[in-house]
Amino acid sequence: MLSGIGKANGWQLETANSGWEALERVQAGTAPDAIVLDVAQGESDGLHTLRWLRRVRPDTHVLLLSHSGNAEQKMEAMRLGAEEYLVRPLKEQQLEAAIRRSLSSEENGEVGEEIEQIADDLFFVAVGISMRKLRAQLELLAQVSTPLLIVGENGTGKELAARLVHRLSVRSGSRFFKLNCAALPGDVLENELFGYRTVPGNGWSRLSKFELCQRGTLFLDEITEMPASLQLKLLTVLQDGYFIKADGQSRVEMDVRILAAASGNLEQ
Repeated sequence: MLSGIGKANGWQLETANSGWEALERVQAGTAPDAIVLDVAQGESDGLHTLRWLRRVRPDTHVLLLSHSGNAEQKMEAMRLGAEEYLVRPLKEQQLEAAIRRSLSSEENGEVGEEIEQIADDLFFVAVGISMRKLRAQLELLAQVSTPLLIVGENGTGKELAARLVHRLSVRSGSRFFKLNCAALPGDVLENELFGYRTVPGNGWSRLSKFELCQRGTLFLDEITEMPASLQLKLLTVLQDGYFIKADGQSRVEMDVRILAAASGNLEQ
């Protein structure tokens, strides 16, 4: 069917025998104008392939052919970025029209708008190719647990990006905490991070943000405003994976993803 449509319209057509082969080709060379992803009946990897295609080439149009008219699968495919969800059997004219719609939107510079709710009053709006690329990059970064530094001018959405990384990660079911390093004196910031005794000798200490945020994400905004001595202590804790509480005895093992943000020139 595709070969006939391609010849009739003068389109150059390339085929791949599997989803992984398609991914390798897209990563290795120039991205095609559109990808028709034909999901075989009973195949479970089709949406997985779609997910990775959108991550690798978020600006490439993807049309999905399926043998299932399942509403949940269709919704998931559209959420992952499929522009068309076509169910077999279908006529050649239907597929040709769908491909033409994708290619015409490319020529006209039309890019869809995706709105994603991050919190009750916080939304990530992906308008245009650059924002779609950013969304795909953040989704990739959400799959790892290494510390992440987000750099940008004030008002560019660094906290929003951090919250989206948390939401897309396996830690999304746990807490997200934010500390503004520029708003707190160094000693208060240290107490917030590592905890402290409220009354000397009473045996009770306040829980640190690291403890409250176990298996979650801690966002350190304006980290360059953190005192150098505290930055060094934080680096040591990240390297060791634990710290000793203020009582000098309790050892706290850390399972926290650190996201940090900075504005301005970091080289200065």
